Amino acid sequence: MRLKILPALHGLYERGELPPDMRVLGVSRRAWSDEELRSYIHEVLPKAEEPFLTHFSFLQGDAGHPATFVALAR
Repeated sequence: MRLKILPALHGLYERGELPPDMRVLGVSRRAWSDEELRSYIHEVLPKAEEPFLTHFSFLQGDAGHPATFVALAR
């Protein structure tokens, strides 16, 4: 994610090629908040500013548990 996806998304964002209402939802078993995910992204992409970071949210979950997919649907 940090080597390819995040830089690619940031480049698209900087060129105005992403929809303004675009959302990226990170899912992991890790117990992160939205702010912790955004902090991680800012560490990976120090030039990323707040407007870009607000497009990212986090959901704690496990792909092996159906409850994760129920939460994703919400």
